[in-house]
Amino acid sequence: MKKITILLLICSLSGCIGLHMLYTRMHIYAVNKLDDNFNLTRPQKEFIRNSVISYQVWQKKSELNLYRGFLNDVKEAVNRGATPDDVNLLWNRLFQLYDRSARFMMPDIITFMKKLDKSQIEFYMKKRSESDRKKRLFFDYPDDEYSALSHASQIRRLEKYFGPFSDSQIIIIKRIYDYDKTLAVKLMEDDINARKRFSHQMIYMRNNGYFETWVRTVFLDFNALYDGDEIKRREIYQEKQKRRLYELLKILTPGQKVFFSSKVDELISEIEKIEGDQPQL
Repeated sequence: MKKITILLLICSLSGCIGLHMLYTRMHIYAVNKLDDNFNLTRPQKEFIRNSVISYQVWQKKSELNLYRGFLNDVKEAVNRGATPDDVNLLWNRLFQLYDRSARFMMPDIITFMKKLDKSQIEFYMKKRSESDRKKRLFFDYPDDEYSALSHASQIRRLEKYFGPFSDSQIIIIKRIYDYDKTLAVKLMEDDINARKRFSHQMIYMRNNGYFETWVRTVFLDFNALYDGDEIKRREIYQEKQKRRLYELLKILTPGQKVFFSSKVDELISEIEKIEGDQPQL
């Protein structure tokens, strides 16, 4: 469910083509995604649909202007040469936007989770177990092949936002994104353990008076389901990701900054289209 909340935010901030079209179908995607994970009943599907539409009404009224301001600030920072403080500030602002969305949706999240029965939670656990098994397969590649595949995937993602990189830039990017397979496996296992705790706690907490407090904690604190060592690894990885982003922005050419600015402007234009839409019925 936390992923759905993040999805609803990312649908307003992502650089995917056809954002406006995707946004108008957000309620359909959310229903399908949750149905795939929990095997929803018809009333639950209708509840999710109405919840997402209500979220979009609030988002258009209170949030889209914040997203537009955030994106303009990102563009400005990239163009003038972002500092580590810029990266940290923008990173924190993104999570603040998530927090605002999660707090708005919290009553509906609590209601939805209360209505899940034990069989649906067990269905979710089985689905996640199948997904986790597939994720583990990626780490069966030899270290050099794992690194090559990871770098190729990362470069493709980055080029969507910044355009093609030169050979010399790719060499630097591979050094910046020095994929540590051991750490990656540990982070994956940490996430798997957190999801197991989520599932077991959801069954247990439903039967006592602290359920709503538990839901709020899980959705507002990204570390709530992790233990001490896992939290340390997550914090180390997050700081590493910030440094990577800063180092990447340092090597951009003027042309790549222009390319990035055009992508941001396209996204802002899509947001403005969304602002002009009539509410869904």
